[in-house]
Amino acid sequence: MKRPLTFNLVAEARRDLVSAHLISGDMKLDLSARSGVNPLIHQSTHFVDVLMKQIDEKALNHAELRKALPTAIFSFSAGQENPLAYFLATKKIAYHDASVKFGTAPNWGINGKAAIHALKVDTLQLDTIFFTVKQDTTLMKLRAGVINGPKNPQFSFSTTLTGEIRDRDAELLVDFKNGKGETGVLLGVNARPLFEGKGKGDGLAFTLIPEEPIIAFRSSISMKSIIGFMYIRICAYTPMSICGMTKEWDSVYIPYGETPFLYRILMWKSEESVWLI
Repeated sequence: MKRPLTFNLVAEARRDLVSAHLISGDMKLDLSARSGVNPLIHQSTHFVDVLMKQIDEKALNHAELRKALPTAIFSFSAGQENPLAYFLATKKIAYHDASVKFGTAPNWGINGKAAIHALKVDTLQLDTIFFTVKQDTTLMKLRAGVINGPKNPQFSFSTTLTGEIRDRDAELLVDFKNGKGETGVLLGVNARPLFEGKGKGDGLAFTLIPEEPIIAFRSSISMKSIIGFMYIRICAYTPMSICGMTKEWDSVYIPYGETPFLYRILMWKSEESVWLI
């Protein structure tokens, strides 16, 4: 072997504690939870049950979700001298360092961050890739992006994705800037479940944001100018059949497994929204 591999693993399971620590070279992995194995499994299952119930009700309650969280922390860090780096090198992938840290607890929710620096895949180099998540009692904030600094040998830019998951809606915004700091893209979407309408609330309403987005470095485009008067309904009640034409809808049936679904896509120019009802 060109590089000897050594692993040091320490694991412990107590009545009120579960922990595991792995070290190999400059790679470290830690997992700890303030409960025994069975309570941890029960808490995790309970959290999933609470989440699925809220999804079925089309309304998230972040305060209730936090109460159902187990208390656990996961962390990972790695440099260039470890089995992971050696394996990626065989695939022509290299990096300077990588780190991940996530934690959950009823008193501070779901929080975490991850980053990798100087990622190289063949000839492509990305200086920084990052992701963060933070939850409070009203929403969950997400942020991710890729940044190439001015010393990057290829090109300099920054792209960020910013999202929020609130009780009754969620949104995601893309922001791209070139090396000069000029905004090339600023465009996103807001989504919320429907509680009304002819579809009896079975669907989502999508609204493009912001009101005046930036596309291809142009800020003169308005949502009112790119969304036309159109009503389209796509259904999936019976396989391979076509709906009849009506005055209100142009309709078509399509199969979706064995379960019938009704999808309506409405594009409202006056409200600058795309509706899936």
